[in-house]
Amino acid sequence: MVTLLIVSSERNIGKTAISAGIGQMLQGIGKKIGFFKPHFGDKPIESNDIDAAFLKQTLNLPESLDYICPVFDNDGVQANKIKETYDRVAQGKDLVIVEG
Repeated sequence: MVTLLIVSSERNIGKTAISAGIGQMLQGIGKKIGFFKPHFGDKPIESNDIDAAFLKQTLNLPESLDYICPVFDNDGVQANKIKETYDRVAQGKDLVIVEG
């Protein structure tokens, strides 16, 4: 399984559009794709929910948005909880796109 990290230092620059395009292209050649967009803070930013919902629908992902776009508290974030959530999204996938 491969992880592809899509990042930018700017917001609203097109990361989700790129993720969708890459995901659809790879699905077109038979690859199983996952998507993971973790949020760190007290509550998700509204655009995270919109982006995650868009990718869930576009890539026909079976996982719930709670796994695709999890929220982790900034205070004492534990690496094992992040890994556990990521592993749930990655299960059975050829590639997981991680957006950050």
